[in-house]
Amino acid sequence: MNSPQLAIVAKYQTVHIELLLKAASAQNISTVVVTGSAAEVTAQINALHNCIILWRSGRLTPAKRAEVLTAAEARGCALINQALLRTPLVRSKRYQQLRVNEELGLDGIVTVEFAALASLVFPVIAKLPVSSRGAGVYLLKSAEEADELPGSVNDYVYQSFIPNNGDYRIFMVAGVPLGVMKRVAKAGEHRNNLAQGGTGEVVIDAHEHAMACKLAARVATIFGLQICGVDLIRHVETGEWYFMEVNTVPQWANNGFQGVTGIDVAAKIIDYVATLLHVAKVPMAQSVTHWYEANIEYLPSVAFHWWSRKYLWTLDADAKQHLEQLRSAVFGKAKNIEDHFQAIINHSATSKKSPSLRTPVLAKYPKLIAIQSILAKTLFASTIYETDVRAAALAVIGQERLQTLWRDLQVDEHELLLLSTSAINPLYFIANLFGEVFPCELDPAVLVKALERGVVDVDTYKPRALVYFATHAIIGASKFYSSPITKHRAAYEHLLALAEQVIEQHGDAVPLDAQLEFLVAHRILGTSSILAEAILAAAAASTSPHGVFIADSRKAQGANIFKAEHRNILFVMASTPWNCIR
Repeated sequence: MNSPQLAIVAKYQTVHIELLLKAASAQNISTVVVTGSAAEVTAQINALHNCIILWRSGRLTPAKRAEVLTAAEARGCALINQALLRTPLVRSKRYQQLRVNEELGLDGIVTVEFAALASLVFPVIAKLPVSSRGAGVYLLKSAEEADELPGSVNDYVYQSFIPNNGDYRIFMVAGVPLGVMKRVAKAGEHRNNLAQGGTGEVVIDAHEHAMACKLAARVATIFGLQICGVDLIRHVETGEWYFMEVNTVPQWANNGFQGVTGIDVAAKIIDYVATLLHVAKVPMAQSVTHWYEANIEYLPSVAFHWWSRKYLWTLDADAKQHLEQLRSAVFGKAKNIEDHFQAIINHSATSKKSPSLRTPVLAKYPKLIAIQSILAKTLFASTIYETDVRAAALAVIGQERLQTLWRDLQVDEHELLLLSTSAINPLYFIANLFGEVFPCELDPAVLVKALERGVVDVDTYKPRALVYFATHAIIGASKFYSSPITKHRAAYEHLLALAEQVIEQHGDAVPLDAQLEFLVAHRILGTSSILAEAILAAAAASTSPHGVFIADSRKAQGANIFKAEHRNILFVMASTPWNCIR
């Protein structure tokens, strides 16, 4: 018998299996359910080859599971979730909290063993390390109550209780948060789980929803899980967010996540399976485009970046239509654009990054980042929406400040290199927008001279920043993908030659984003690089663990879709001819 395209491993035939089978049938994906005793499951998996294995549950020991799945991978099978093989402890709440607490900017809940219970302030949550649906979770009001727990006190982990008015479940599929459900406990119950009588509601507050999605994407990336349910909780008094746990076999049917949100989870999972089945059959850029555009409704912070670059690069009518729905990304929600620009100036924040050599340089140019944002919006208003808002930008920024910025940013090569794109972008924005107001034609020879210095002293100026220095000069000269470059071509080609030298000599220190942008810059000039084939191949191979968008294995959050949209649209652009006919 031929191997199926999808094998679902489960202990039992549940409603979730039925929904997955129905969704798979709708897409003509041949599917088998692998169930039964350990010996029966082993035999069935050993008969699989070149298919997707979706593991929900099974009777195999962790060691046997690893053995069987490793052999299946060798026969061309792809596993969902891979972490069950790569990180066997992923289901343990002990491990989950330890791993999350290693991450900066993501707070887990203080978790201890029974021996350290006295270090916690009561009330305390006691929970079994591996459990689901709220089972094995107890609220202790004193240390003495631990003696009343079923089994041994050492069977449990103990956590600080977070005062709350509910917790949050985010359902993740291949890096995409499908939605946010808030679960609220019934009266007299400390567990918010729906299985314990809690009620669910859709989170509609935009800020709350966005924060939950971004945190959940970080969690799924940390654990390398393609399909999971991420549970978060928010302190009712401080508003602080905490990671609770991640569920590798999330439930969604009946009155669960799907019933609350209306999202067809099984269909989204099977969409993912279908995409994986076709990855090897179509160009990777096609798979990347499909996955982003099929899920962009769940990624609102990504949408403008994706559609604007696609439109500017290809003049795609569909992208333009989507951009019409995203006008507020440029024009804001204020009554007029000048008020929007003024709000950007007024609310610009100081960078929270650690001090570096560029910190004192940035301090010399107050509001530089805010001004760059206003100028970018001004250019997009013109190139995307055919609207001239230069007068509003000039009124808010001030012509004198703009002229001073234009002059001062070019004076010192050292500062220019340290600022990199924070200087290059404003210079070209000013040149592209205000040449009729005051003389501001940029001579790229100034940039070539500076970059030559940077390449000699690459340790000071960082390979990544040097490559972006060159690529953003070419992007700037093209009016951000809107106009062919007809002047100073030799200088721009020289900039790319210097960038190529940096990539060749310091490739490990140049992120995939910058290397792909290097290829995009070549597309703009109509030139090519000897590195093109290797860069595109490295990108196409860097899709783990999700398989449907370009990750960067050298970055801790390289597979986080909220941090990957720049890299992925650049990959599509680098793989696609530039339509520069305007």
